[in-house]
Amino acid sequence: MTISITTRNCSQYSHPEFELHFDKSLIINEDLEWYINLLEDNVKAGTIYKPDDLIQTGCMINKVVPSISENLKLQEPDLERFPIRYIDSITNTLKILRIQKEIGENLNMIGMVSFPSIFESGIICNGILSDCEATIHRMKIDDNDPHDSGWFVGCSDSSHDHNNPENLLRTSLYDIFLKVPNLIKYFALPDGTYIEIKKGIIDKLLYKDKKWKWKSNRAIRI
Repeated sequence: MTISITTRNCSQYSHPEFELHFDKSLIINEDLEWYINLLEDNVKAGTIYKPDDLIQTGCMINKVVPSISENLKLQEPDLERFPIRYIDSITNTLKILRIQKEIGENLNMIGMVSFPSIFESGIICNGILSDCEATIHRMKIDDNDPHDSGWFVGCSDSSHDHNNPENLLRTSLYDIFLKVPNLIKYFALPDGTYIEIKKGIIDKLLYKDKKWKWKSNRAIRI
């Protein structure tokens, strides 16, 4: 059920309030209050949001648009098509952020998470058929390329040559999400993370080429 809520304290600083639309069944109150406080604290600190501004929240990008009142609205990509179409919602923004934090906690990496933008690029193998059978590796980010997320997403076929450029595509993380949506939950893990996924769960986890102990291997689906 989609409902909306309006921030309360932005107008104290001569700034429009924000209308936030979300699916109540998919968002927990703690995350919603966190996001409202984030916006209000930014306005209090002097940030002025204008229509067409983009705000990164975790990996997601929110777009500021005017509402039919004097308020502002936040939109997010619909995660269904390319090019990106924005919709009046923050549901996926908060849902994916929550899942990425849970993954970080489950893998004992919560203090190491680093959120790339869905606009940043990664490399995907052209042989990958499912997000349930994959090899993913976040390599050291190229300091000379501010749009590089460091992520490589490959198929699980050991005979497929991932060193052959003809088998690889550099594209946005958003495009990679459309191809293998369940893998976005890992995209906030730090560089040096290497994961082999079989039947939808982690079969092997390395961090900087060493085995890494984790708490839980729950299959959390997007």
